[in-house]
Amino acid sequence: MVAMAVCSVGCAPSPVGEERFFSDTLSYFGTLSSQGMGVAQTMAGASNLESAKGALLAAKSAEGAGYENYLRSRAEVRSVSAQDIAGDAGEAHRLFQEAMSQFLMYWADGNAAHVPDGSSTLNRCTALATATVQKISARR
Repeated sequence: MVAMAVCSVGCAPSPVGEERFFSDTLSYFGTLSSQGMGVAQTMAGASNLESAKGALLAAKSAEGAGYENYLRSRAEVRSVSAQDIAGDAGEAHRLFQEAMSQFLMYWADGNAAHVPDGSSTLNRCTALATATVQKISARR
């Protein structure tokens, strides 16, 4: 623990550690993408509203668990050059959770406006994740 704290202050990140960080970030984005696609497919083909709600709740939970796993990994890599990528991943997580919450607000008040709001937020999340994957590719 002390060695990690000392190294985070004065050591350059190892290329191996940074590559692991990039791989872990891409893995998290894979989870985010699969959950987003699953929600879109379920909502498009849902036979009833309760199955759509169940898919939203499950996606919100699974993406949250994926982000928690990513955070544990990210804590092990202290790379100044990757801070923007870590920030983007955090913002993508926030947007995904916000989108799922917006969709779920429909069940709280019956206002259908929550559906396009959630879709818009999910699109912003997807655009940010795509741009971040491109950043990672450019740095490899």
